[in-house]
Amino acid sequence: MFGKRIRRTLWGKGYIPGDNWLMCDLCGLRYRASQMRQQPHGLHKGLWVCPRDFEDYNPQFEDIRGVAERITPDKTNPDPEFTSDETTITSPITGDDL
Repeated sequence: MFGKRIRRTLWGKGYIPGDNWLMCDLCGLRYRASQMRQQPHGLHKGLWVCPRDFEDYNPQFEDIRGVAERITPDKTNPDPEFTSDETTITSPITGDDL
């Protein structure tokens, strides 16, 4: 008896010519084709979704153009002057050192 009750709620009652059952691509529930809508934009563009999962137009989904950024910082410290005397090796490297 419990199984019949679930089947009746999922598939509904009666036959409607030309109005077949579709499954929502997001939630997986079954709805009549007359209730389903195709998502026209956004992340789920082109999917058939139920009325509950349908998202209205949102300008966030428009193509966004990148804005040029200035990567260099305003103020920096100058590079220290390099002298070769500080990095000279006084003793030769032998095989024992490796």
